[in-house]
Amino acid sequence: MSNNVHRPTFIGIHSRDPSTQILYISSGCRQSMGFTPSYLVSKRARDFIADPYQGDYSSVFESKEEDEDVDEANAYVMYMNIKTANGDPVLHRSTTFKCDNCVIVIAMAFPELPYQNRHELEVQMLD
Repeated sequence: MSNNVHRPTFIGIHSRDPSTQILYISSGCRQSMGFTPSYLVSKRARDFIADPYQGDYSSVFESKEEDEDVDEANAYVMYMNIKTANGDPVLHRSTTFKCDNCVIVIAMAFPELPYQNRHELEVQMLD
């Protein structure tokens, strides 16, 4: 018996400003979230976060002008519950890469795990 578990995965790009407007999302979002890419493009990524901190999500990617010379992380890993088309939240592991004007996201779903309310956005910076 194989222990391989299929993990629906998608790649997305959203704006780095507080709107988090989705600019691109791969077809993997169909299996991961139940939405088509054409439905998600132009929507706000933060609106699909099913956790209480959804309004704080964009602050992870903000930079202050006085901090431009500071060696700051550009890659992050975070776990969050994402709203699916049927309304159920599904845990996703997101690896994000902060670019000049956008954020590149690679997200992997864990649909077999039971829902747990994640009260805080836990972010791990990658070097």
